[in-house]
Amino acid sequence: PDSMYLQSKLTLGFVLLATLMMAVISAVNLGNGMQQQFDATLERAEMLKTVAADQVTSALNRQLKLPLREALRDPALMSLFKNIVLASHAILEVAVVDPHGEDEILLDSLPDRQGVHAPPYRDFRPLVRQAGWIEKTRVLWRDTDYYQLDQPLGSGKETLLDVRVVIYPALIRDDIFPDLEKGARVALVSI
Repeated sequence: PDSMYLQSKLTLGFVLLATLMMAVISAVNLGNGMQQQFDATLERAEMLKTVAADQVTSALNRQLKLPLREALRDPALMSLFKNIVLASHAILEVAVVDPHGEDEILLDSLPDRQGVHAPPYRDFRPLVRQAGWIEKTRVLWRDTDYYQLDQPLGSGKETLLDVRVVIYPALIRDDIFPDLEKGARVALVSI
């Protein structure tokens, strides 16, 4: 009887240890997957910001005789902005903002936002590079958090326009969940 009791305790202990190990491995995998998704989103946002800024600069340089606002109404530029957002998962909006006019949106991937005041959001880089996984998890579950990347355009030290990419991290959730479900299945199968 004592040996059966000891064997039961050892078996239970082994199962609990295996479960704990799988939980830790799953948490590490989830954290790594989450970081990869945040890194990929930042990389895409940086690239799109650069492409948008280059295209705005080119459009303005081609139309030097037109007033700034009119030059930004270039149909090809407007189409490009719409397409940029369609091809990007967690990128909610790309806008050209007048930093001197109360952050008025002069060009936007969402046409109904032109002329609207663009509220400032927190910079996305510190969230990706410095925040821990607990803060990132909170951000993923809050449907009210928006972030941005800005690229000032101008000459010398004078900023004429800002190209702003707005990121909505809650959209990253859908990319992370398959990893979480897969990790949970692996953990259950191995027990």
